[in-house]
Amino acid sequence: MSEKTELWYGRDDPKNRYVKGVYGAFQAMLERHLPASLVTDRELETGLKERYRVLFMPNCAAMSDAEMETVRRYVHDGGSLVATYETSLVDERGRPRKDFGLADLFHSRRLKSIDTRSMAAFGATGGVDLVMPPGNAWSADPVIRRALDVRDVSAPVSEPAPSVPLHSGVLLVAPTNGTASPLRLRATARDAATGAASVTNAVAVVESSYGKGKVIYIPYDVTWSYFRYGHELLGRVVELAIRSAASAPPPVEVEAPTIVEAMPQVQGDRLVVHLLNDISSSGRSQTVAGESLYIRREVIPIHGIRLTFRDHSFGRFRLVPSGKALEPAWTAGGWRVTVPRLDLHCMVVAERGGKAWQARRSSAIPKAPARPAPGATPAGSANLLRDGSFEARDGAGLTAWHLAQPTAGTVKMTASTDAPVAGSSCMAMRGASDWACGEGQRVPVRAGATYLLRGSARATRGDVFLQISYWQGNEWLGMTQSNAVTTDGTWQACAAISEPDRFPNATHLTVSGTARGGAVEAWFDDLSLVELAAAKPTRSVSRAGR
Repeated sequence: MSEKTELWYGRDDPKNRYVKGVYGAFQAMLERHLPASLVTDRELETGLKERYRVLFMPNCAAMSDAEMETVRRYVHDGGSLVATYETSLVDERGRPRKDFGLADLFHSRRLKSIDTRSMAAFGATGGVDLVMPPGNAWSADPVIRRALDVRDVSAPVSEPAPSVPLHSGVLLVAPTNGTASPLRLRATARDAATGAASVTNAVAVVESSYGKGKVIYIPYDVTWSYFRYGHELLGRVVELAIRSAASAPPPVEVEAPTIVEAMPQVQGDRLVVHLLNDISSSGRSQTVAGESLYIRREVIPIHGIRLTFRDHSFGRFRLVPSGKALEPAWTAGGWRVTVPRLDLHCMVVAERGGKAWQARRSSAIPKAPARPAPGATPAGSANLLRDGSFEARDGAGLTAWHLAQPTAGTVKMTASTDAPVAGSSCMAMRGASDWACGEGQRVPVRAGATYLLRGSARATRGDVFLQISYWQGNEWLGMTQSNAVTTDGTWQACAAISEPDRFPNATHLTVSGTARGGAVEAWFDDLSLVELAAAKPTRSVSRAGR
């Protein structure tokens, strides 16, 4: 939230120029159950104190040099940034800059401004369409496909509409670097006298990297438009941008109607998820200060809300205030629990499990493979990792693995003889850092193929897990994480399965032993990455009968 943008950029109409976009950003994240915290421009002035997976800046137009430097450091050290429309285009007093103050992060150059916020004006003097051609992950998203399939009754069903009208402030920009998404902005201008139309095509999304971080820039006021018009496609664009940029997925995924607000809170060693049923009998009427007070006259319950916790070291789940234990089920994404009924408000409390839960966890999570003899491969499929047993050493170092961490990190990666699973050594990581990855070589992958990562890890400090990272050439696309291990110092099995549906453009994978959370002390051993065979089609038999 930028007070400078509200006061100086918003000027005599701050609600329409800026505040509605902030409301739209929160609405999009709340309805999609993405955890959100408010970051103010004052925090950016003095330097971020908290660790955030994504910094989302919806049209934060007015920025000082100090704020921009904080954002640069955050992204350079591995943070992720999503920014929209005129972010950084004016200074802290609303004076226009020649171009984006964060042009080095956005990798974009401003060309032209277009205002299509009014639906009534669209088409008379031209307009802007958001064009989403097939063949990329965002266009193939089922929510977006449903929105694109809404068309005129005369349009052939076999020809899905590739575009939708865009009603917002729009910037036409030219990428200076980075990767321009196939998504385009098609701007049409009509001559008032002749009616002749001219068309300009510009990029709708620019993805780039800066240091160790990732940046996604969207050159139109998507959150303002979402708040004003509520088109589901725009809310999904916001969600896809945040998820694509994030260095890690949310700690808990919530499957519930958009009317349910879900907010996780860390309390010591446990995670508490608040669930609020926001269906209101008052119809969400606007309260007039001093004149009206609305109360809920009835509650319509919501059933079958599912929560999936990615931290696999959680073992006990309770529903509060009832105190009822929720039975978890193991899934590829983590432990899943179901809230049978939500009336107005409840909490799901996830806690670290005891011995009984650890036994259950060990039986549910896929086991690490038996360690092959040096030079051999696991039965069934070849291990695609070079030296997954960490036996190839150069003194105290590992010849086939390298360490990645922020510039401020002090983690050291070494070959360790401290109780490996088998053989003579394993990989050890010790030190302090927000995150650190002991990463192997790049592994070329086949389009559409699925890969299984398995191995063993143990930890005494830090949040420790195995990780699959996806690359398209030299561009980092995202990651999939295994279960996290407990910090009791014992070897535990870890497993992760690649997600080709989420990253269809990946050309390579890398595998890493990963730790985060400040102080780190962790060991990894017996890592294998194998391609899973495609399931054989089953033959269906139809029988006439009763």
